[in-house]
Amino acid sequence: MSHIFLLNRDVCCSFPLPHMLDAHKNYGGKGTILVTKVSTESANQFGELGVDPVTNELLHYTEKLETFVSDLINCGVYIFTPDLFKAIPDSFTQQKDRANLRRTTRFEAL
Repeated sequence: MSHIFLLNRDVCCSFPLPHMLDAHKNYGGKGTILVTKVSTESANQFGELGVDPVTNELLHYTEKLETFVSDLINCGVYIFTPDLFKAIPDSFTQQKDRANLRRTTRFEAL
């Protein structure tokens, strides 16, 4: 298996999936998110993405905030390489290790 498409269950549209796969392969990342531009007035109704203006790399993602963050929204269509799933246990281990470093008893905190 070389690539995995993941679509939100409420996605019911025609998307350029072959072109998206080509772009994903050319970029060489572990994941690609299909985005679209919307008006600033309607952007907060969706998940908004902050991207690097030069590389288009995802910098942050916000879900339906009350304030405007970006006019780029998540379309609910993703492509992943299997390598992404190998990295998931590593991220959980790193989070657990960080949590252990910060954990103190009530007595120590005083």
